[in-house]
Amino acid sequence: MASTQDSLDPIVTLKNVLKSEKRPRSPKTATGVPGVIKRAVLLGTGSYNPIHRMHVEMFDAAADYLMKIGWDVLAGFISPSADHYVGRKLGEEAILFEARCEMVKLAIQEREKKNPHVLPIRVHTWEGRQPVFVDFPDVHDEISKQIASEFPQANITVLYLCGMDL
Repeated sequence: MASTQDSLDPIVTLKNVLKSEKRPRSPKTATGVPGVIKRAVLLGTGSYNPIHRMHVEMFDAAADYLMKIGWDVLAGFISPSADHYVGRKLGEEAILFEARCEMVKLAIQEREKKNPHVLPIRVHTWEGRQPVFVDFPDVHDEISKQIASEFPQANITVLYLCGMDL
């Protein structure tokens, strides 16, 4: 049986989603090329200081729209920024990275308790653990590389979500 830690790991979650036949899928996931499916992982970066309902709803709204137009949306990754960036941005109001990650985990666990069939959203910690500021295109590229390395034949595109404060 998978541990709670494993169930919250973004790559483990993606593996489990790809194996599952019980997840919602768009009826139009075919690209017109035999055997090719448009698969997506959604990525959101930012301070998440703190996470709030609209952060999570942004993922659901994007997934719903993408599924309507033919994408197979597999998961969402929330990537909180590092303490040095958030501290400069928010000063004394900055919440430490580890605490922000825990807040995100609690928010997504609560969401999944209410509806276990929603898009799985997980915290991705690579960005927040870097010793220097990493801009969102670089976070996108790194996570895309990780996914391509782990799932080379899966044809997964990482799609970046941005909120109103970009």
